[in-house]
Amino acid sequence: MQHFKKLFTLLTLTIMSLVLLGNSGSNSDNTTKNTNPKHSLVKVFANGEQDMKRIMREGLFFDHTDHMDGGYFESWISADELDMLRKSGVSYEIVIDDFEAYYNSLPEMTDAEISMALQKSETDFNVSHNIYGTMGGYLTFDQVINKLDSMRIEYPGLISAKFSIGNSVENKPQWTVRVSNSPNAPTGRPEVWFHSLIHAREPESMMQNIYFMYWLFENYNTDPIATYILENRELYFTPVINPDGYEYNRSTNPNGGGMWRKNRKLNSGTTYGVDLNRNFGTYEFWNSTNNGSSTSPSSDTYRGVAPFSEIETANMMNFVNSRNFKGILSYHTYGNYLIRPWGYVDAPTPDEPVFQEFSQEMLIDNHFTMGRSNQTVAYGVRGVTDDWYYNDSGHASAIAFTPEVGSSSDGFWPTQSRILPLAQSTVRQNIHFALAAGPYVAPNSINLSKENYVPGEQGTIKMKFRNKGLMNASNVRIELTAGQQLSLQTNLFSYPSIASLTGDSITVNFTLATVIPNNSAVKVNLKIKQDNDKVVHTQDFYVPVGTGNVLVLDSAENGMGRWTISTGWNVTTSQSYSPNNSFADSPTGNYSNSTNRTMTLTAAQNVTAAPVVFLAIGTSIILMRLTMLM
Repeated sequence: MQHFKKLFTLLTLTIMSLVLLGNSGSNSDNTTKNTNPKHSLVKVFANGEQDMKRIMREGLFFDHTDHMDGGYFESWISADELDMLRKSGVSYEIVIDDFEAYYNSLPEMTDAEISMALQKSETDFNVSHNIYGTMGGYLTFDQVINKLDSMRIEYPGLISAKFSIGNSVENKPQWTVRVSNSPNAPTGRPEVWFHSLIHAREPESMMQNIYFMYWLFENYNTDPIATYILENRELYFTPVINPDGYEYNRSTNPNGGGMWRKNRKLNSGTTYGVDLNRNFGTYEFWNSTNNGSSTSPSSDTYRGVAPFSEIETANMMNFVNSRNFKGILSYHTYGNYLIRPWGYVDAPTPDEPVFQEFSQEMLIDNHFTMGRSNQTVAYGVRGVTDDWYYNDSGHASAIAFTPEVGSSSDGFWPTQSRILPLAQSTVRQNIHFALAAGPYVAPNSINLSKENYVPGEQGTIKMKFRNKGLMNASNVRIELTAGQQLSLQTNLFSYPSIASLTGDSITVNFTLATVIPNNSAVKVNLKIKQDNDKVVHTQDFYVPVGTGNVLVLDSAENGMGRWTISTGWNVTTSQSYSPNNSFADSPTGNYSNSTNRTMTLTAAQNVTAAPVVFLAIGTSIILMRLTMLM
């Protein structure tokens, strides 16, 4: 009997050792369930198309690339992908060896800095809620759920109870809410969907959606545009499309910085994950010859075995097919891009003019780079959301974009101090997109007959306006009002209807009062209403009296001494607004694609005491003048 006890004990220890050895081997593989792969920032010196083909033959398809002056690009890649790059033979240089160590070395916000950021948010955007979470400043998945629940409690007339469009492969809900002033059931209004975190390492995409929701709620009944959107649109928000991947990043990096991108589907053996934004149909999109995704299960851009093979993307497909979305924004980070279809082929869609018009309007404030994937990130993609949202027989065509929030220096996990500024950078973008999903009449330009006037003088205002929305506008009223210092010949224009994406113009004569202080400006208010009384646009503009006080006038004749420049900017004599010099961003030749070049006045000008400041830029190339009116 004793002999059998010893044998049993030995057998048990042997089995336990095998189990432990098996787990140890699993942990060494960076695609397994229990680790987060190491990522490095690399410079890639790819010399043209042939080098890129050598890289792709090894199975490496880049997720984000930043093209730099000097003939190289930078990208964050995993250890497996670094091995693929090494095997390709293309020259590279490691800039940051380990993202996790780099991220953990970044400074955290102090309590005083957090307080200042929240105060600025309230002052500039009338958003007083604190959206910071505990994961490097980002909300965890559970904290997102709590935010949606607390929003429902605080604003029950503006947001629905959360509902799931389906569960993930690990059975986590893809929580979604409906936002309008009648949120408990569909209303038939123009529908828009905002979603984020389809890639688990891009949490700023989610934070800006949460912030925009609070902007709508806190500005309802005080800001006419927030009020119009909530009373005339039906918005849907899904903050976390990929809950498994996001939770996995929390489990490996509870303070933020986790670089897992895909879902958590077990592919085979010990490899996990499918890139959900390479898993959309149609088959033609998913299987395009542009090599815009990987067929290797270990790759960060692995496309899966078939279109909509993943339960998360199948849920999204069913949700879209069940609704009538006019527009969809699929938020990502990073690059400061606004990407439009097509992705599967380097060609414009039939609605390219519509996409371009949307883009130009959406980017007025944040100046993102707009274009198709080949024009922005400089590579093709296949199986992405936007191509399918825009063109599939299962649903109405939706105008769909992928905004990439944040610069290359922000990366996938911007520091906490950047969370609110980046969220604020997309508010105007989201506002326009929501408005343009239905009828939306707004000015294209407002011009005066002269640059400045004298008291008692007559002048003319010419405004070009356009229905920038996807639906016809009805009972449009354009109203102009001014104080006693300016008399308008006509102040009301009415239109029974204005067709989608068409425009017109008005001309208004005015007379200035004979007694007006010199170097001042007379305010004129513009309101545009639809359905007779719903304000959809309001703004003030100014008629300048006197020539003002010139603060800056630089015609480039004295060189670059007043300016701080990035690469490229200099003085040129080849062409100019006035003899002999001008400023040029590339005086020695064309710049590379996706290149940012800046020229900033070194000595800041204080204009806080002036209610009106005019900036005039004469081209070609640039003459700069800054004029202040008191």
